[in-house]
Amino acid sequence: MTIREATSLSETTQDEVARAQAHWAIGLAERELGHLADSERHLSLASRIASDAGAVDVAAAISVSLALVVANLGRPEDALALLESVRDDLSSDYLARATVQRGAIRFRLGDLDGAIEDHRAAISPLRQIDDRLALARLHVNLGMFLSYRLDLEQAADSLGRAEEIAEAEGYQLLRGYALHNLAYVDSLRGDIPRALDRLD
Repeated sequence: MTIREATSLSETTQDEVARAQAHWAIGLAERELGHLADSERHLSLASRIASDAGAVDVAAAISVSLALVVANLGRPEDALALLESVRDDLSSDYLARATVQRGAIRFRLGDLDGAIEDHRAAISPLRQIDDRLALARLHVNLGMFLSYRLDLEQAADSLGRAEEIAEAEGYQLLRGYALHNLAYVDSLRGDIPRALDRLD
């Protein structure tokens, strides 16, 4: 759905949940374009519309998207509070994604242990719903976090898992991130030749 189509739907539909989803789509598109203030406005409106319509699960899922925008606008504490406020209303798949997002925000706040804890907690739920893309992203971030803590064996294991998933699914950019971070781990281990091989 394009922004134009979503805007048209938001202005013409009599279905309030559909109207909320249209604003959700616009908010996500604006986020991808880097228009964070516009994204926050549409996502906030979408969440309110869904909540007023009694679609609590939809409102909660929209709030997960909103939390990332709020964090990117420089308000990570508000983003964490928003995620916490909707956790009980999230479906299992969105709860797993919200846990990963909370970990990423904790990392920004300097809580490395909390970031690692959240990412590890989300592995099993993401496997259960078979979200391979989210799993690959998770393992890249987890590997990076573990390398900062100098847990190099666990970091390499997580990054290796990310690389395997990315290669199998054709996520070439994510595979590149995984290999780059594996090279960093190799350099921390003192294995410069292997690090250079990964970057070749």
